[in-house]
Amino acid sequence: MSEWIKCSERMPAPNQTVMTHKKGYGHLFIVHKNKPIRPWEWIDGDTCHMKITHWMPLPEPPQD
Repeated sequence: MSEWIKCSERMPAPNQTVMTHKKGYGHLFIVHKNKPIRPWEWIDGDTCHMKITHWMPLPEPPQD
């Protein structure tokens, strides 16, 4: 699996679905990056208001 990427270093491409982490919160979230004015959006289209600190691409699905 990929390494976590700091949001301060690089953001995912627009509309890319990624796993995210909020430092100090201890949970993973699956959201996607949207427009620069509303950078994080849940899969259902709602705005994610959490301060996301890290992200990584989703892993490849199982082959069997």
